[in-house]
Amino acid sequence: MLLFVARRLLYLIPVLIAVSLLTFFIASLLPGDLAYTILGDQATPEKVAARIRKVIAAVPPERVTLSTDCGMKPLARMVAKMKLSALAAGAQIVRKELQGK
Repeated sequence: MLLFVARRLLYLIPVLIAVSLLTFFIASLLPGDLAYTILGDQATPEKVAARIRKVIAAVPPERVTLSTDCGMKPLARMVAKMKLSALAAGAQIVRKELQGK
């Protein structure tokens, strides 16, 4: 029985390597940037502003600090810049609304 389990575990190693290589190969075939393909247009300034409005409904605006989540490092530089510019533009939209009150 122990020999059977050991043999199966040894067979697992090349299978995992093959699956990993196949996954990366398929991901490289996608047109454009993989991160942009996954994210799409989720980080628009309007959506960011809507989330900021939800936060300041519960927390006073002077206590709110905007930042990104911890997932910026694996993103392509273009997508990270898009998310950061959407965050800045969304904050500017809400800031103008708050100054108008």
